[in-house]
Amino acid sequence: NRYFTEGSGSAKKVGTDGFYPGDDHKGDVARILFYMAIMYDFLTLTDDVTKLGDDSATNFTLEGAFSGKLSLLIQWHKEDPVDEFEIQRNEFIYSGTAYKPNGNPILPQGNRNPFIDKPEYVHLIWEGKEIDDLTKKEQKISHTVLSIRIIYYVRTKENPWLV
Repeated sequence: NRYFTEGSGSAKKVGTDGFYPGDDHKGDVARILFYMAIMYDFLTLTDDVTKLGDDSATNFTLEGAFSGKLSLLIQWHKEDPVDEFEIQRNEFIYSGTAYKPNGNPILPQGNRNPFIDKPEYVHLIWEGKEIDDLTKKEQKISHTVLSIRIIYYVRTKENPWLV
């Protein structure tokens, strides 16, 4: 397995062990790996590149599998924000139905990637931001005929899955 590494432009192999997913997909990859890291206990994100994979699968240890360089994934998450394709894919996985060539339905999984729905979770979980830094945001938008007060809350660790 190759590990994800720095690059630019389109998707490509980098060196002997690296892979760059491309400028348009690097944020998508980051959010997928963030999701996998919270869903599967044996997957870990790390900045220790000696623990990342190579062709001999040395990234699997007794502690689990190291699936990505954390600081790079956070950078990608910031550089390539959630787009409409990701939002639609997330919704489809949650509630959509597709059909196999034989006509049988492929039912939805019924789960969502919280890092697509709430990108700020990345900063809470992996950048050590305090909940108070992100919990209450207030913004006032004014126009000569319009004044709107917007307040939104980020869920806490005790209740992170409500979207």
